[in-house]
Amino acid sequence: MVWAMRLPNDFGKYWPGGSFEKSDGDSWYSHLRARFQNVLTDEEKAKYNLQGEEWAAGLYKSSVVDGFTREYGTRMNEMSPILRAIEPDEAPKSFFLRGASKKYGGLISLSNRIIAGSSKLVELLERLEPGVHQFFPIELKAKDGRLLSSDYHTIVIRNYRDSFVSDPEKLAEDFSYYSNPNSTALVRDARQYRKFRFEREKILGAHLWRERFFNEKLTFFSDELHRLIIESELDLPKLHQMTGVS
Repeated sequence: MVWAMRLPNDFGKYWPGGSFEKSDGDSWYSHLRARFQNVLTDEEKAKYNLQGEEWAAGLYKSSVVDGFTREYGTRMNEMSPILRAIEPDEAPKSFFLRGASKKYGGLISLSNRIIAGSSKLVELLERLEPGVHQFFPIELKAKDGRLLSSDYHTIVIRNYRDSFVSDPEKLAEDFSYYSNPNSTALVRDARQYRKFRFEREKILGAHLWRERFFNEKLTFFSDELHRLIIESELDLPKLHQMTGVS
């Protein structure tokens, strides 16, 4: 069985809203630009000159941000660098929330579709898939700088698969009106998720992953991970059961 999670659309305990590293702006981006100037070697900087030297620092910043939600070793387009693993000093250290709720989910969405999980969720992931994903500690803070929680880590999913059957001829009849199925259209209606089809052999051994067809739009969980989440009483956004695994 496969379980899928769509990022929340409404602000709340799963999507608290806010900004990285500063309450009135995104100084994480400023940090990345400074890192480009002061830490990267000339050879490393040259990799980001694809759109001209004057745009290199911005392209570096964008590639780090994209690296949190897209597959390592790929590129966003032909004018973008190949995405690589995130370095610890590139990860944001804090996230300033718009409000100061007393409760947050075990998995939350921050900005730019970057997700963060509680220490308990990270522990489960490391138990099932040691060394597969990247985790970086991040503090949740109020607008005035008060620490609200130090229990979270940003999560970089490093497991991508091609198990989703996107061929129009093989999709369930319910999707027959899609002559050229696209991920945005299919993700929109969660009631259809149970009718998705997956190839079992292509997801063997995976517990937390993303499908290349959907990228960051959907996150997938194995039966075993789902069971451990329930047993641990972790509060996650709704997980939708997928029955079409063959």
